[in-house]
Amino acid sequence: MIRTTLLSASLVALSACTTLGPKTDPVSHGITLPAAYDHAGTTAEERQDEQAWWADFGSEALDGLVAEALSTNQTLAGGIANVDAARAALKVSNASLLPQASGSVSASSDTEAGLGDVSSSARLSASYQLDLFGANAAALEASRASLEATEFAQRTLELTVQSDVASTYFSLLAAREQLRVAEQNLEISERIFKIVEVKYAAGAISGYDVSSQRAQLANSRARIPELESQITGLETSLAILLGRTPQGYEAPDEKILDIALPAAGSGLPSDLLLRRPDVAAAEARLAATAARIGVARAALFPSIRLTGYYGGESSDLSNLFASGASIWQLAAGL
Repeated sequence: MIRTTLLSASLVALSACTTLGPKTDPVSHGITLPAAYDHAGTTAEERQDEQAWWADFGSEALDGLVAEALSTNQTLAGGIANVDAARAALKVSNASLLPQASGSVSASSDTEAGLGDVSSSARLSASYQLDLFGANAAALEASRASLEATEFAQRTLELTVQSDVASTYFSLLAAREQLRVAEQNLEISERIFKIVEVKYAAGAISGYDVSSQRAQLANSRARIPELESQITGLETSLAILLGRTPQGYEAPDEKILDIALPAAGSGLPSDLLLRRPDVAAAEARLAATAARIGVARAALFPSIRLTGYYGGESSDLSNLFASGASIWQLAAGL
């Protein structure tokens, strides 16, 4: 029994540190990036804080809108659920590398012919699948890469929501400014039209001048409802991004000309590419696919599972764990 137990333990230790199956080459883009570009800036700035890039615009209202969107946006909530699911899948894959154990306790009675014998048993079972060909390890690597891809996808969603909130808010401020200018132009056009009517009545100008000014006045009036409709649509879009009901929502009001323009940092164009989470997510998905190839290859080889149990069985419950009542078994199967 001791030799068998030691042999089983040795096989478990061996399988934990080596695999015999085919190896899957790691994913690599194989591209050497240049150290500098001919027209790059003289100094490369350090990586900026991606978590608050919108703060460079100097708008407290925008800061509040982005913060609200990150906490209430329904699309982001769905992405967080996907990350949680990927983490749970990783835990399941990690558990496949560990021995599986279970316990049971039972009692039975034979009542035939008036007999009341009671038989009790307790048993602890364990099993372990030797990962000789790397199937479980590859599955774990695939789960890790899938989790990374999901986390990068969530970061992509966050950046998308942040940029959508900022661009929608700026478009809204621009439309409001255009509406103010259009209302001023309408007021000026009405004054000019009154002057034109006076001149026409005095015979100083022709009817063509009156018609031309009347058409310009009509265009100025038509511009107002167009801009108002555009503002309503932008406020609706912003409310949806914030997870609010569009009905009755009114966004903060500030002038578009008060928004600061952040300076663009110098550096290598490749740095921006490497910082994009959607690119990182694509690379992680590729790594997960490569790991799943390892799982499929390992499935072509036989699997070895070690099983065993230890316990006691006795008609007397007080002797259930006595040395003479012990039962055990060790087995290996393909």
